[in-house]
Amino acid sequence: MNNSLAPDDAWDANLLALDGHFLQSTAWMRVQAALGHRLIWRRGPGWQWAAALRSGRFPRYLYVPYGPTAPSAAEAALQDIAREVTYGWGMVPVTGHVGNTAFTTSLWPRDAGYVVPL
Repeated sequence: MNNSLAPDDAWDANLLALDGHFLQSTAWMRVQAALGHRLIWRRGPGWQWAAALRSGRFPRYLYVPYGPTAPSAAEAALQDIAREVTYGWGMVPVTGHVGNTAFTTSLWPRDAGYVVPL
């Protein structure tokens, strides 16, 4: 997990370069933090995503609106793969990693993005 509340100043510049959505920006992350949600974010060459850990009613889940952000070709490839592996209702089986712990779950479609139940 990331220890800082939000990524560095380069985050928004990279987001713009990738034609990303406002709901992946540092401004969105600051609002989520102010609402008491824990932020989780990752990035690599040509991609990045930000999420808010939502809880309250079971289950806890990662809310990743309009993410991950990637070049259009990579995004199209991810959508093609998702269509091939879904087992219904747009659910996509995934293996996630938090620290050294791996877990199997599914991405749930929501608001033009996905949520990850934890």
